[in-house]
Amino acid sequence: MKKKIYDTVYCILNGNLGFLGPCSRQSHQNKHDDDQTCSLSDDDNRPPQTSDSIAQSVHSSDGEEVDSSNHVETGKHHEERPAICDICGRKFIKSGHLSEHMRLHTGERPYSCSVCDREFRTSSQLRNHMRVHTDERPFHCERCGKAFKRPSHLSEHLRVHTNERPFRCEVCGKMFKHSTQLACHVRAHTGERPYCCNLCSSKFRSLHHLKEHLRVHTDERPFSCTLCDKKFPKTYSLTVHMRFHTGERPFSCSVCGAGFVQSSDLAKHMQVHTGDLAFECADCGKKFASMRSLRNHMIKCDTQTRNMYTI
Repeated sequence: MKKKIYDTVYCILNGNLGFLGPCSRQSHQNKHDDDQTCSLSDDDNRPPQTSDSIAQSVHSSDGEEVDSSNHVETGKHHEERPAICDICGRKFIKSGHLSEHMRLHTGERPYSCSVCDREFRTSSQLRNHMRVHTDERPFHCERCGKAFKRPSHLSEHLRVHTNERPFRCEVCGKMFKHSTQLACHVRAHTGERPYCCNLCSSKFRSLHHLKEHLRVHTDERPFSCTLCDKKFPKTYSLTVHMRFHTGERPFSCSVCGAGFVQSSDLAKHMQVHTGDLAFECADCGKKFASMRSLRNHMIKCDTQTRNMYTI
């Protein structure tokens, strides 16, 4: 019997997961949540994904932003698909796959969570959801041992080790590890800020940034330093703080070799070499390389101004 040959396709959500046959691809799709329809690529080389394909809506592993309008299956050789949806015409190999698909049209969700009563279309979606309650993390990174609840989360994590950045911005060419990062970056070009704070009306490019901002109102500081017990509202703030303990200065000046704990400090320092004095005193017109220097000057300048009028 002649062996069937299929093109390898890749799930954009799971990154590195490849599937040879249409049956295995359909089985893979059934493992996604009902609000996470995956896009498949048939390019064995998997060229970088661009902002054209995901800027409108992103297929996110945590369900924050998804586009379930496209589900592309590509292959030169297709098996017979006798099960046909009489609503949209989509074809399936097995009648069970058609039954699950029909729930998209009917809205039926026969699988319920016993903890929070949330309902799902398939049993696999319910199993994935239950890990939210049990905190089960069966997918382990072989390099660092970190565990994850979903294989898609593990695939995204592996890019930390490989430094793979398959998502490219078509405006400026910047590369990203995750599609959600690219979507957020594209909004820097478009100016779109779809996430609004209901307490102060501040707007943000991503839900993650909005959640961080909300801690300003709640004063929540969930990230603690293990050396001095100081707490921070953001993980990045904790990372920068830890460098004061370790002495690490990963950002170095290419001119004089001075090291800094964060990139913004380096950018301010570079103004010393370039002569770019962007901060000007409104009272006397003197310019400074950093806002901190301007603030220190303003205290003295304001005191001198008051003394002039009191003499």
